[in-house]
Amino acid sequence: MDWLDGLFVLTSVAWLYEIWRYRNRSEPTDGASEHASFYIVSLMMVTVFAISIGLSVWTDTRQATLQRLLGLSGFIAGVSLRYWGIRQLRHQFTRHVVVRPADELVSSGPYRYLRHPLYTGLLFITFGFSLFFAPWTIALVGTCLMSLALLWRIHIEEKMLTSHFGVTYERWAKSRKRLIPFIY
Repeated sequence: MDWLDGLFVLTSVAWLYEIWRYRNRSEPTDGASEHASFYIVSLMMVTVFAISIGLSVWTDTRQATLQRLLGLSGFIAGVSLRYWGIRQLRHQFTRHVVVRPADELVSSGPYRYLRHPLYTGLLFITFGFSLFFAPWTIALVGTCLMSLALLWRIHIEEKMLTSHFGVTYERWAKSRKRLIPFIY
């Protein structure tokens, strides 16, 4: 185990702590598509991670140090972005797509620039984790597949937010990008 492996383990522990610490505080909505999107995103992530680790073990190869460093950087950036976004949401954060009556639109932290920074964090995590273990093509394909799952979930979430906040949400959404600052 080298220092990159050590940092990777520490980052993994930090991310697992996020999953445990900020476990769901609310019941999911009654929508079947919301339930499905949660499980599809989760399944996609587990699949990409399993394939990445599996390829590394099966082929008994270790990626080049630069690639592992880039992967670790993406992984750390994703975990950090998620923590930052969750801290801004505070009590409003849930793992399921739900809008409660007391919820408000958040415009601080990463929400100044992005509508869905927690999903951007998941994309960084997916790409970084995969790149750490597997060839860049696997990381790219896995991230593209995760993007499709997240775009479906974003569609569900934005419909719910528009229904709840109306024109206020539409104006808020127009002033920031969905996932990638200045691009999309």
